[in-house]
Amino acid sequence: MKKIIFQLFILLGLTFLILLSFTTLMPIVKSLEETENEFSVKRALNHVEEIAKEPHYTGSENQSRVRNYIVEQFQNLGLDAHTQNGFIINDYNIMSNPENIIAVLEGSDPKPKSDLLVMAHYDSAPHSSFGAADDASGVAAILESLRVFLEKEETPKNNIIFLITDAEEIGLLGAQLFVEEHPLVENIGLVLNFEARGSSGPSNAILETNYGNKKLVEAFVNAEVQYPVTSSLMYDIYKTMPNDTDATVFREEKNIPGFFFAFIDEHYNYHAATDTYENLSLNSLAHQGAYLTALLPYFGNNDLSSLETRDNRIFFDFPFFKIVTYDYFWIFPLVILGWLGFFLLLGIGLRRQNFDKNDILQGFKALVISLVLVGGLGFLGWKLILQFYPQYAEIQQGFPYNGHLYIAAFVALSGGLLFLTYHAFSKRSGNKGLLVAPLTLWLIICTILSFTFKGASYFIIPVLLFEVILALLIWKNNLNPWIILLLSIPCIFIFSPLVLFVPVALGLKMIFIAMLLFLLQFWMILAVFEHFKRKNWLGFLVLGLGVFFLVKAHLISEFSEDRPKPNSLVYTLDKEQNKAKWNTYDHIFDQWTQPYFTERKSAKGEQKDGGSKYGENFTYTQSAPIRNIPGVKIDVEKKSNQGDKTTFLIKINPERDLSRINLFSDQIEEFSDVEINNLPVESLIPKTSKMAKSTTVKSSRILTYYNSGQDTLKLKFSLPKHLNSEMEVYGISNDLLHNPYLNVPAREKYMIPRPFVLNDAIITKQIICL
Repeated sequence: MKKIIFQLFILLGLTFLILLSFTTLMPIVKSLEETENEFSVKRALNHVEEIAKEPHYTGSENQSRVRNYIVEQFQNLGLDAHTQNGFIINDYNIMSNPENIIAVLEGSDPKPKSDLLVMAHYDSAPHSSFGAADDASGVAAILESLRVFLEKEETPKNNIIFLITDAEEIGLLGAQLFVEEHPLVENIGLVLNFEARGSSGPSNAILETNYGNKKLVEAFVNAEVQYPVTSSLMYDIYKTMPNDTDATVFREEKNIPGFFFAFIDEHYNYHAATDTYENLSLNSLAHQGAYLTALLPYFGNNDLSSLETRDNRIFFDFPFFKIVTYDYFWIFPLVILGWLGFFLLLGIGLRRQNFDKNDILQGFKALVISLVLVGGLGFLGWKLILQFYPQYAEIQQGFPYNGHLYIAAFVALSGGLLFLTYHAFSKRSGNKGLLVAPLTLWLIICTILSFTFKGASYFIIPVLLFEVILALLIWKNNLNPWIILLLSIPCIFIFSPLVLFVPVALGLKMIFIAMLLFLLQFWMILAVFEHFKRKNWLGFLVLGLGVFFLVKAHLISEFSEDRPKPNSLVYTLDKEQNKAKWNTYDHIFDQWTQPYFTERKSAKGEQKDGGSKYGENFTYTQSAPIRNIPGVKIDVEKKSNQGDKTTFLIKINPERDLSRINLFSDQIEEFSDVEINNLPVESLIPKTSKMAKSTTVKSSRILTYYNSGQDTLKLKFSLPKHLNSEMEVYGISNDLLHNPYLNVPAREKYMIPRPFVLNDAIITKQIICL
């Protein structure tokens, strides 16, 4: 009985450490009391509430209200705020006329290349997001942190520039406009950018630099942020991913380094109509404030002109120690030390007969079986769940409302299978011998990482402690499990958050990666259970816990007002052929979309534009009644030049309020001497997007122009003489539910517009013959 109670306390201790690895990541807001000299979540939340009253995407009426509010707040704090406006086009042929907000806090002793830029964006994602987290939270954190900074009545040495960008959601256009045209950019030494990719969770700090990170990491450590969440692993992963931020523009165009801070949990709210004031996590908002209140005074008073270096550092956050960091120089010595320790332990263990060759062989068998079981569960499990719950695929972000329960279920089921596996093998082999195989695999992984993915090379630290545990087990048979648990703390603190963050960030289709991380972690804490003679009961207990989480996830698997179903409907009118169609991106119809798609006809090949940065296309289409929807008025002026080219001047005047205009031509490579709204464009061949799946979009889209209402679009270009060419013009408005000609009813309360795609839209198609 005493042994069972003792083992129970070991389990409770392990559970406590796992929970501690999460609860120490960010501040916990316990009250909303306002304070004068500290960051007030209540004051910041008031800003969020005002900014996120309505969707306020670029060009919308609500965006003007938000812009005026932000300018007023800067003025109330004593700063002169001005706006910057102009046409800009990016490498993907996305164009708009963004209006940035700029305010400057002048420093007492500004040095060359030492201005600090603090940035967030104020546009919400088209077409229905309220933008509370993304990015009213960033704007609010800046305004409230500035208030706290000014309350201390200390003038910074450096100029601090506050830039609230426009058109971030449609292509980072506001940041590009500032970088290309504003004179303040020339003296900036560092950028701090505040973002969100969900509505809760700890805010991750990611570096943006074209050179070594050593001085940036050292500066971040010296700033003494209270709750840093960062690592060289996240830095390396971010560099391989296609998601850019406004800070990326500064790094790519002007070689200005930066940090960006973003929380990513509750990913299902990202860009959705559920990104509201009510759904924003107070803890996440407080975390953004914790970063900025520490970084403003530090970077506002330190030299930012000498951050460039070739050297890199490994770094990771660790509870109570904040950030652990060391030079790249130590990567290979630590791996070599790991291999030397391994062979030393192997030799001593075999000589002292703590384990024999059969024990080690059994350990490799257990390792292979564990990989198959856990890897198979992770790889096939989510696919099987989607067969039973196909409605999850309707959530574009890839993370359903009950996603956290599925993560808990997969972890518990994997843990149960592992306990049963190692219980079976511990009967046939000594427990110490079973540890050799995981240690071997871990050293192989760390060796590979040291060459290929250096940012993750700090994984060697818990591996070295794993060797210390094995050495103690060899030296003393009855090693106290509390000592083993103590030495396992780095493994628990490093890997437990990763098991959660991977499927949250990448979607549950990547749950198998999280399960492999969990398996690697399990092997390193396996020694904690070395004296658990009956691991089978523990296995069945944890399996039961996994089943419990699955049942709980099932009970909230249906859509409701709290968990609304995303859906979509688009009306297209071909004014040349006088044909109209209903279109959708949905795979499962509901009572709102069902009446429009009684024929269930596939929409493959129907859509010219991929509709989203993920390349999503229409899934179903059906004939629709023809309505007299105004399109655009097109004026073409043709002038023959000397030589072999003809110059065209085209004016496209919307005859209804449009949110954007798309232009296509199959002969895009023939266009030359291009000007769009008097802005010269070097080439109309768009840069290949990392996320685009549609080759049609890559090859034929000339332009996506986000305009406001009925702005005129002017194009001037040359084509080879005698070339017969056509240009397709798509006029797009997001007023489907308000158009009196179509009478589309409002959604039910348990539905929201599908994000990331063209939705609630009316599209008119016209042809320009050249």
